[in-house]
Amino acid sequence: MKTSEAIDQIAKALAEFQKVMKGAEKDASNPFFKSKYATLESTITAIKPAHSLGLSFIQGGGYTEEMGWHICTRILHISGQWIQTFHPVVVAKQNDPQAFGSAEAYAKRYALKSMFGIPDQDDDAESAVQRSTPYPAKTQAPQRQLAPMPAKPLVKNPTPQSKVDKALEDSFFGS
Repeated sequence: MKTSEAIDQIAKALAEFQKVMKGAEKDASNPFFKSKYATLESTITAIKPAHSLGLSFIQGGGYTEEMGWHICTRILHISGQWIQTFHPVVVAKQNDPQAFGSAEAYAKRYALKSMFGIPDQDDDAESAVQRSTPYPAKTQAPQRQLAPMPAKPLVKNPTPQSKVDKALEDSFFGS
């Protein structure tokens, strides 16, 4: 995450927004997983109340050798302060424009939800139902042992984060 030099005013506006924000409505269905999800449009609708607090956002795509395809999301405040992150665009099927478009929309949606702190709305109406007897408690899954971390780094000669940040900024905002 990168920020303007000062973030006091944008932080205050985000805190005020998070007091009144509502979740993004799950307005689309995924037939493969038989589930509902909040679209990019629904996520943007959930963000609109932030405009009255002087907040807005911009998003754009870019590519760097170090990081591949990314979405840059920048939250802006009328004071000139900003907060920005880069989110990867993970494409399931290469050389498929529709798959790229879906992956880009997915990255934009999750970038916005992450930066503004927006949850999905509960769509199963469970919170509106008053039950005389609650559902039985779920049984806990058995605990798994995690494999120990390797002694050597998995990546040889990783690119320093400052170099990656510079390359990403150059791809979005020019050198």
